Amino acid sequence: MRPLRPDAPGPGAVPGRQGGADRLPDGRRRTGPGVRRRRRGPPRPAERGRVPQPPRGRAAAGRGPRRRGRRTEPDRGGGRRDPRPPGRPTDLRGAGLPRPGHRHRARTDRPSSPDQPDREDSRPVLTRVHQAFRSELVKLLRPRLLWPLLGSVAAATAAVAAGTAALRDDPGPVDLLGPARTATPLIGLVMMCVAANAFCQEYREGTWRNLLVRQPARGALATGKLAGLALLSLLVAATVWATCAATTTLTAARHGSPPHWDGAPSTTLRLLAAMPAYAVLGSAAGLLLRSTAAALGTVLGWTLVAESALTALAATKGWDISPWLPASAVTRLSAAPSPTLPTLTTTAWCTLLFTTATHHFTRTPHL
Repeated sequence: MRPLRPDAPGPGAVPGRQGGADRLPDGRRRTGPGVRRRRRGPPRPAERGRVPQPPRGRAAAGRGPRRRGRRTEPDRGGGRRDPRPPGRPTDLRGAGLPRPGHRHRARTDRPSSPDQPDREDSRPVLTRVHQAFRSELVKLLRPRLLWPLLGSVAAATAAVAAGTAALRDDPGPVDLLGPARTATPLIGLVMMCVAANAFCQEYREGTWRNLLVRQPARGALATGKLAGLALLSLLVAATVWATCAATTTLTAARHGSPPHWDGAPSTTLRLLAAMPAYAVLGSAAGLLLRSTAAALGTVLGWTLVAESALTALAATKGWDISPWLPASAVTRLSAAPSPTLPTLTTTAWCTLLFTTATHHFTRTPHL
């Protein structure tokens, strides 16, 4: 063990004792884990007589230092210490608050989180709907979606028209658009599936957030998408009309029966009204269920199975509920002799279902 040697008294020596405050009476140095050592190195600014000056320039204006070349110093805890002197105003730029001495204008066009329900938008409603409508047309009128859809619709309509003409035994005049009334429920089922998938695809691919950043109003966004699907349904109706007229004319000329246009105007109007109604029903199913499998299963199951079962069950009690069911009402709209009741029922069902789906979409925070 090294012998201890008494040192000369330091500046902090206690009178009557040899050495300083960290020395024992006999001059030996105090040791132990609790003994505070004297800091070595240059004295601190306060020890040299310096007093921290108040901030100047950008610091006094509250704008903070320049971003370029900003340096930080490590503190004693191992982290990063802010070089700004104490008492400096906080930088308000990140908080979105007005800076001292600046004219501040509140920004109302900055979008907030898409998870929030409807946000404020100063634009007119028709402008917002038109913007969503144009955005939807870009997706619906893509060649890889449009031409296969119209081609399959034309093929199905031609098959129905040719089969109707082949099974006909009357040599009299042929109704030019008669097969269109038979093909409308089948094509309408396809249109319902397309509309349901158009809404469910936004959930599946997670693109609702991107659309809501540009168009914060959810009601206007859903209405614009429905308008785009309605236009697509009108194109489908025009394809059905043209294919049915061409096929019926060719088959009638082959069998020697002249076609007639007596019921063509009424059939055309019913076809143009039924296809958008099918699109509305499919859109409501997709907007409510969010899943493509669930929406398509519900659409097909309700139209093909559930309504037939309910109609048969009600017939045992002597009730005729077929005109009051949604899919049956749209089917009757395209084929019933009197379109008044089917038109009212279809309008009521479409309004109720799509309004409910839009309200659910508007009030649901998570997408």
